[in-house]
Amino acid sequence: MGSRGSGWRGGDLRGWHHRGYLPHFDGGEIAQFITFRLAGSFPRELLEVWRGEVRNLPDEAAELRRRIEAYLDEGYGETWLSDPRVAKVVEDALTYFDGERYRLHAWVIMPNHVHALITPQPGNSVSDIVHSWKSFTAKKANRLLGRSGPFWQEDYFDRYIRDQRHFDATLKYIQQNPVKAGLCHQPQDYSFQGPSIQGPTVQGSSTQGPLIQEPRASSSQTHAPQPPDSQPASGPGLDVADLREEYTRAGLKESEAHPGPVEQFGKWFDEALAANLHEPNAITLATATSDGRPSARVVLLKGFDERGFVFYTNYEGRKGRELEENPYCALVFYWGELERQVRVEGRASRVSAEESDAYYRSRPWGSRLGAWASEQSRPVGDRATLEERLRELEAGYEGREVPRPPFWGGYRVEPETVEFWQGRENRLHDRLLYRRKSGGGWSMERLQP
Repeated sequence: MGSRGSGWRGGDLRGWHHRGYLPHFDGGEIAQFITFRLAGSFPRELLEVWRGEVRNLPDEAAELRRRIEAYLDEGYGETWLSDPRVAKVVEDALTYFDGERYRLHAWVIMPNHVHALITPQPGNSVSDIVHSWKSFTAKKANRLLGRSGPFWQEDYFDRYIRDQRHFDATLKYIQQNPVKAGLCHQPQDYSFQGPSIQGPTVQGSSTQGPLIQEPRASSSQTHAPQPPDSQPASGPGLDVADLREEYTRAGLKESEAHPGPVEQFGKWFDEALAANLHEPNAITLATATSDGRPSARVVLLKGFDERGFVFYTNYEGRKGRELEENPYCALVFYWGELERQVRVEGRASRVSAEESDAYYRSRPWGSRLGAWASEQSRPVGDRATLEERLRELEAGYEGREVPRPPFWGGYRVEPETVEFWQGRENRLHDRLLYRRKSGGGWSMERLQP
């Protein structure tokens, strides 16, 4: 359980979000207490039972976390992290980007879980940091243990630090965790720890100022691996080619799929909404010019039914121009937390003016003005030019209805094929392809991954 200079900082909060089962908080430069655990350390069935038991308690989240921490401290389930070789791999991952992507204030590697207290550096989210730790360590740990399959639980716990008192209490909890679990008599006696380097604390219980900076420990202190010159700096000594996940969440059987792709899409889309994914309606739209030069970008789905999938855009932007040249296009929905993709290929056509008008009226006032302000995909000298146009429009339309620009509206992609992709173990993914029949209706076939 190493520690670094402590401190707590308020900042612009991104807010709450979900990655599968648990709520998370990303707050920029806000200290965060993070716990992630081994795949075999905690049965999901027990978690569901406890969720039912604590529901409607005054602080159900705190009680649920207390139960989980007590269970983990008892050392139930797999304890792969008690192997010094595996613990060293995790230590290297935790300390490698300390001072670059985050400040690592304290950490401890328990036999079946890891605690870390960090403050992300600007531009680095907690979810990305934890993902990098887990993806780097899983493969190396499995190789050392001579095993395969998931190494970490897919989700993790995080708790943002409210103030200095909360920071100090969290630091003490991390330091005392091995003692509380009966693994040692004194924190300094625990084997799986880095250097104990603690700088001055921030004074007061609600300090909002910047963190106190201190020099990073040398590589000999932190035992962080130094990446060879020939290795891409994509992680703690990790080559991009080694980035991979094992997909184990679910399968997709023909007997359980709807006979039509729209109904099946509706089912999966409802599940994406229920999982609280970030913008589950985001889709990659791929278009091409008449001579086959492709381009792709992310747009937002705004409706779907038997007729197709609808999005809205500026007709004079690049995608609009390409769809007028060549109406054939492709859509891809990617729901990583659910290990799913949906791929749609078909022909795009403009929706009716009435449909475009109805959706345009539902947009926020500023977004309606923005459609007028931007000559999409055309060069502009600077952002100030756009902002000045918007101010002029705000003044001109103050207290008035903003009409839909004639160059702005919706497209509907009428699908010819729709593929549903569910990630599976060993890259033997499930792929079901629906193909529109010439006489109406749909056929369905399984594709090899």
